Amino acid sequence: RHSAGELMEHGIRLNAVNVGWCNTPSEDALQQEQSGPDWVVAAESVFPTGKLLEPEDVAVTVGWLLSDGASRVTGTCVDMHPELVPGCLPRQFGAAADCK
Repeated sequence: RHSAGELMEHGIRLNAVNVGWCNTPSEDALQQEQSGPDWVVAAESVFPTGKLLEPEDVAVTVGWLLSDGASRVTGTCVDMHPELVPGCLPRQFGAAADCK
């Protein structure tokens, strides 16, 4: 946020997109190695959204941040973690209770 404030006077906006698990070939390879071939089904069963992020989901968000519609947005981080809900973690992420 500090850097965004400094850059704002030069007409530069600075934002970030924090992506959790996303259904990409590299994530798929890593997760299959660590969790097995059904990792997507297992992950989606505990995500509060019930859906793994797709690259297109991230692209839409980045596209919006680059658009005129977000021209007043700076110094923010968009968290795109389908596995997390504020203040609540599914069991395999260390929570005592399921978040659904």
